[in-house]
Amino acid sequence: MEKVVEDTVKVFEAIPLRESLEEPNDQPEALTVIVVNYDGVHPASLVTSELAPQKTSHVYYDNFITQLVAKYESRFCE
Repeated sequence: MEKVVEDTVKVFEAIPLRESLEEPNDQPEALTVIVVNYDGVHPASLVTSELAPQKTSHVYYDNFITQLVAKYESRFCE
C-alpha cells in the first residue's frame, strides 16, 4: 500500500499549475494532497511521514495556502 500512496502523491505533484490568467483554465491554480490513514475501523489519522507531501513540494498543505493567498492578492488586492 505504501507504494500506491507514494505513486499517487507523485501523480498529483506532476500536475502543472496555472500561473497566469492567460493560461488554459483547465489547470488548477493551487493543489494540495492530504494523506490520511483510515481503515474503516479505527479513527482516521493524518499521515506526516515520508509518504505524505514534504515541505518542498507544491502540494504540501502550507504551500497550497501560500499559493492561494498569492493568487487572491494579485487579483483582488491591487
